[in-house]
Amino acid sequence: MVEALHSFGWLVASSLLRVELMRLGSSSDLVVEALGLLGTVATLPTTDARLKAAETVEPRATATLDSIHLVTALELFEAEQVEAILTFDHQLAAAAQHHGLPVLSPG
Repeated sequence: MVEALHSFGWLVASSLLRVELMRLGSSSDLVVEALGLLGTVATLPTTDARLKAAETVEPRATATLDSIHLVTALELFEAEQVEAILTFDHQLAAAAQHHGLPVLSPG
């Protein structure tokens, strides 16, 4: 995954990524690697406006945390700040495609 990330010019994610990566890193004894990866990604705060948008974003079957990632990506895509979303999650990928957001799923 890290190799795939290096091929992009700019990486941005919801601030939820920090929680997810650090939990994954601590459960896999990879905290240093998680911190290193986080250092390469700009994060946007999980604002009340983004949370409110996540409450109703389609499709409704999108998981709760994924809906926050999705609205963050859609906001950036609509502002022409990103060209695609990078995810390994099939449900999040389908939700992004539902909105016309291109999806990259390396590996």
